[in-house]
Amino acid sequence: MNPVENETMPDEKPNVPSTEEVFNYLLAVGANSCHRSYDAESKGFYQQFVNLPLTDILSAWEKYDNTVKTNIIDNNIDDLRVWVASRGGKQ
Repeated sequence: MNPVENETMPDEKPNVPSTEEVFNYLLAVGANSCHRSYDAESKGFYQQFVNLPLTDILSAWEKYDNTVKTNIIDNNIDDLRVWVASRGGKQ
């Protein structure tokens, strides 16, 4: 093995995720994990999570399991209908 392989050049920075990326990742991991849990406490936190305002939870949307996404949409269906109607769709 070449000893230079593990070294970085002085001007190179390791690929470090931003604070927002870390929070979004952990938010999604927590939501996905609680959704699959069987204990009452996790289920309670999960239900509180999917009822949070969309602005608080959308930043990690791509990382949520499809079931979590569906639950979020189900719990915010009225807001979704208003949004669709505001863009010319039928409510």
